[in-house]
Amino acid sequence: MTAEPWVAKSKSRQVTFPTDLTDPIVVANQVASLARELCAEITNDGRQATHVAVTVRSQTFFTQVKSGKLQEATTDVDIVEDAARRILARFEIAKPVRLLGVKLDLAPL
Repeated sequence: MTAEPWVAKSKSRQVTFPTDLTDPIVVANQVASLARELCAEITNDGRQATHVAVTVRSQTFFTQVKSGKLQEATTDVDIVEDAARRILARFEIAKPVRLLGVKLDLAPL
């Protein structure tokens, strides 16, 4: 056991939609919104993001996760949102989307 306090290594947020999403623009805007919310949260915590991951679950419950490393640790909302949108663009979304998630890996304190 250690006396060190527990420190989160990542923060994530996901949302399950009451109605499956079929419009790619709506999907992208939802991912961007999640990224912006998380970025604001880590900024308030005095943390910086190093990696961004996006989760997409289809109506058939098939779940995929893709991620990418940021060029440098940041709290810049535009950089984090842009990374999330670029990662989302790597998915081949052929079915309606049931759930979206974004995760930010955090730089060590």
